[in-house]
Amino acid sequence: MFGSVGLSRRHPSAVQPNSHPIVGLATGGGPAERAVLRITGQGAIASAKEWFPIGFPSLPNKREIITGEWEWANSSSVEVQVLLFPGPDSATGEDVVELHCPGSPPVVDALLEQLHAAGVSPAPPGEFTRRAFLNGKIDLTQAEAVGDLVGAETADE
Repeated sequence: MFGSVGLSRRHPSAVQPNSHPIVGLATGGGPAERAVLRITGQGAIASAKEWFPIGFPSLPNKREIITGEWEWANSSSVEVQVLLFPGPDSATGEDVVELHCPGSPPVVDALLEQLHAAGVSPAPPGEFTRRAFLNGKIDLTQAEAVGDLVGAETADE
């Protein structure tokens, strides 16, 4: 399943510097109590101030949890927890910013739209795994296992 997670057979040292920030839904789609939007990319924590609403608390460049209000619709805001994982000590080897928000589909969609409008690209399937592999956070066997698990249709696979 190597190809299904979009990985290349390049050595981890071949990672592209200054990789563009991407965002993806880290939790299942559909209504839920909470949703997690995961952003990764070189300098994502420093760049986050450009994506976040005016008045959102400042983000230090260290592991931390910050809570703030995010307006997602006309005069409607939700409380969002922001978890910071500076690279290279993160799952992808890059800065990781997680937004924990209510799992209402309209809220999640609005936050994603705002992030996309601010220049954070949608993550293609397997991109978080690819970056983790290229940055030496997981090996090829682990990357293939992620692809197998994601693609499994039964418990026996």
